[in-house]
Amino acid sequence: MKNVLVIGASSGVGAEISNQLSINDKCHVIGASRQAENRTYSERLTWRYYDASKTNNLNELFDGIDVAFFMSSPGIVQQNKVLIPLIEAAKTAKLEKVVMMTAIGVDVSDEIPFRQAELALENSGIPYAIIRPNWFHQNFSTYWLHGIVTQKKLFIPAGQGKTSFIDVRDIAACAVALLTNDQTDNRAFVLTGPESLSYTDAAEQLSTATQQTITYEDIDPETFKQGLLTASIAEDFADFLVGILGFVKAGYVAEVSNDVEKLLGRPAIPLRQYLDDAKETWKTA
Repeated sequence: MKNVLVIGASSGVGAEISNQLSINDKCHVIGASRQAENRTYSERLTWRYYDASKTNNLNELFDGIDVAFFMSSPGIVQQNKVLIPLIEAAKTAKLEKVVMMTAIGVDVSDEIPFRQAELALENSGIPYAIIRPNWFHQNFSTYWLHGIVTQKKLFIPAGQGKTSFIDVRDIAACAVALLTNDQTDNRAFVLTGPESLSYTDAAEQLSTATQQTITYEDIDPETFKQGLLTASIAEDFADFLVGILGFVKAGYVAEVSNDVEKLLGRPAIPLRQYLDDAKETWKTA
């Protein structure tokens, strides 16, 4: 049985990875969390303390670990400062493999913090796989939820740029496939949904799923930023979100990849299916 460390195991992608791994009888999952002592322990899922802001001594975190999944928490702009210390500790611990999540398009420039982390992993000598997902389906029930529920609108400065949205369940399944096979991939996988949609398209699908009229408004980036600041989002992360939505508007995240199907042996979940699965979210919020 392999000991699998999952960074970010208490929320989002990491939580889904932990859930999927914990039903695999060949894995024991060690979730990393600042609230490790408050988490539920089981035969195949235990917890260790980890604080992404404290990376000077990670030896205990990696004790007895065979393979690991790395991600940087949402809200952190300088992701390399979180990920590179983890990579260095994994190298010291002689891990068998690291799977790391970055984001679609980060390979366009070596100056991008996520790309700097990728380069550190590529040059570490650790067998690795990198997954680069596009924007999540689940953003419609988290980040964009307030506008949908209160005003029946998607307020996003993305123009008519298209996005090949992907489901967190597929991202996790791909990560699990890479963590649990013995193949040394040493490559990056672009993870997208099966189709590329504008936010106008997404609003139409959301309307169908909820049986309400949901529309998309391409708002001014500064107005969008001020809304984030009002919601207590840190200014550097607000600027980051505005910047990457500019890439959406320019059409840079419209690519549709078949890497999900290659890894899972089935097509990626379309946005329409996610919206139908989660339709009660917008009705009960």
